Amino acid sequence: MSIDFLLPNDCNRVYIECIPRAAAPGGAVVPKEVPVMLTLRDCFALSELSDDEVRLIAEHEHIPEIVAAELGNELLHSADGVTTIKSYILDCVEHARCTGDSDRAAALYSIYCRFEATHPSGSR
Repeated sequence: MSIDFLLPNDCNRVYIECIPRAAAPGGAVVPKEVPVMLTLRDCFALSELSDDEVRLIAEHEHIPEIVAAELGNELLHSADGVTTIKSYILDCVEHARCTGDSDRAAALYSIYCRFEATHPSGSR
């Protein structure tokens, strides 16, 4: 009995397990789907946020990055979510300034500027 694992394309990430079936006519191969676990990278990509934005949400809310990716995606699609994410980022900027870490504050502010450019106020 042979087992081949095929990856039809990188987008759907479903492996097909092909097992020859003795009962199948002519020794045909019958495919069987095998589930594949999503990686953290996959979840970040599905969140519609940059890696930095997800990490800032995780830092601000004191939650794991995987949870922050889901929260960020939900916020992006809620009425006041974009404003909430901007508030999170600015809170982190302010915290860095208060602790005297001006380099980090500048880096965080550049993340805020990128987020503002891609998600202007009032958009959903």
